[in-house]
Amino acid sequence: MNMNLLRWAAAPLGLAVSAAVVLGFSGAAFTDTQTNAGNSFAVHDSVALQLTDKNSAVATLPLFDTATEHLNGKAANGVLKPGDTISNEITVNYTGKHDAVVALTATGATGTGKELADDLLVTVKNGAGDVVGAAEQKLSALSVPVLWDITGNPATPTQSQKYVFTVKLASGTTQYDATLGSVGFAFTATGK
Repeated sequence: MNMNLLRWAAAPLGLAVSAAVVLGFSGAAFTDTQTNAGNSFAVHDSVALQLTDKNSAVATLPLFDTATEHLNGKAANGVLKPGDTISNEITVNYTGKHDAVVALTATGATGTGKELADDLLVTVKNGAGDVVGAAEQKLSALSVPVLWDITGNPATPTQSQKYVFTVKLASGTTQYDATLGSVGFAFTATGK
């Protein structure tokens, strides 16, 4: 074999290998990462609700307690009979600059006495007297996805709405001798 031919054939291969080594090394030499930390993005202000009933500014009082005098929803003799209704008014105060939706659900209508929650029918009316959601919903499944569709106002971030809640004990119920306690009306405000 001719030595000159071998030298000429080996030269391009050697150049290709050394170019790959140099390029690989050069790429690594110019790699750098800089982190810009501490960024913060505010999307919504806080959304807050405050609830008060017609007779008290204390938010922790129950909306209904058939045996308690402080509520205008007290039942005769402290108990409901089939076909009886009790009502109470509540004010919902919204604080937030942005649009929001207030939803309503019932909580705690399970366990002992849960059958009674099917016979307690809830109707909610707004300040104009219009039914909000469906009339006479079972307490066990109470759901009003849009109790209040709020248009935010940065100049007046606190807004109020009044609602009248009426609870009726269904006629023909066999649960008139039952008691259902620890039920909550959950108001949830979600910014949009």
